[in-house]
Amino acid sequence: MLKKNLAIISFFIFLFGQSQKLDFEFFLYGLNYNHYTYSGSRLDIKNKPIDIFFDSNKEDLIAEFLIKKISQDSINYAVVKRIDRGPNYVTDRKDSLSQYLLFSEFIKKGLDQNFGNDFLTQQEKNSIFKNVNQINSFITGAYLRDGEKINDTIYKISASGSKKPVYCYSVLKKSNSTNIFYKNTGDFNPVSTTYFNPSKELKEFFSIVKNLPNKEERMKLKFSQIIWKHTVDVKNSKKN
Repeated sequence: MLKKNLAIISFFIFLFGQSQKLDFEFFLYGLNYNHYTYSGSRLDIKNKPIDIFFDSNKEDLIAEFLIKKISQDSINYAVVKRIDRGPNYVTDRKDSLSQYLLFSEFIKKGLDQNFGNDFLTQQEKNSIFKNVNQINSFITGAYLRDGEKINDTIYKISASGSKKPVYCYSVLKKSNSTNIFYKNTGDFNPVSTTYFNPSKELKEFFSIVKNLPNKEERMKLKFSQIIWKHTVDVKNSKKN
């Protein structure tokens, strides 16, 4: 009897551990920026990466996390490369900081096939999400790239000119999260936002990337560095 109980306990510990494991494929689907924009691809680069992370937006922190994750888990369907000024550099950037490019034919195919304009309809008929683990992984990626914690019970995923927030709304409705609602504001380049109270399980997924700054925190880092640089420049000019 004791052996049987221990076996049952071990089984549930195994299930719990599995349920909290990040599904990297669905995490990358949620993390992606380029695919969901209404304006289409702005990656004017050779070899067509599926996503880009800018140092100037402090997204290099996300890229470094991806590089480490790909290496640790021996993921063979995605590669992140760092580039500086050169033939592959995105042409619409005024800064001269580095960029990180994500290449993956596997993820590109998954995005094109499953996250197109008919996504909301397909969600009702034959959703790509087969379990809560995939849902939580997708939302974790979206939250890391475009999310913000307002308080302990209200989180949001927000972006301008992007289908991602409304897609997240549809996905969250199939989760255990509560108080989910969607809002679209503005006419020119509208900002769409999904608000939600994440479930306990989803918060545990968020804790996987807790050491990485979300969108709001990255903007604070960016502007604090701009202010710091301006302060240093002013001090140096006074010395001269």
